[in-house]
Amino acid sequence: MNTLEKNDPKRWFLVRDNGEDEQSLQVFGYAGDIGTEVQTNHPILSNWLTEQELEKEVNSIAGSDSYYKEAVETESYKFQMPSQIYEYGLRFKEEVKE
Repeated sequence: MNTLEKNDPKRWFLVRDNGEDEQSLQVFGYAGDIGTEVQTNHPILSNWLTEQELEKEVNSIAGSDSYYKEAVETESYKFQMPSQIYEYGLRFKEEVKE
């Protein structure tokens, strides 16, 4: 089992399978404040200090410069909120207004 320890300051995380593309992404986002632990049985658990670092890696894996932003703004089940750089559900809210 892979664990993001509760005292690790790198709170932005990514869980994925061994694949090399978007389909390998299982969940990514914010692990919560210090004191919260993340555990997974998936083979890869990585973490970063900033959301921007996480976004860069997610986009690289997905092969799209906007994958991360789209996941946040469309309330993708793969994104663990909150985001500090994008508005969660923005596109969903825009669609409801129309």
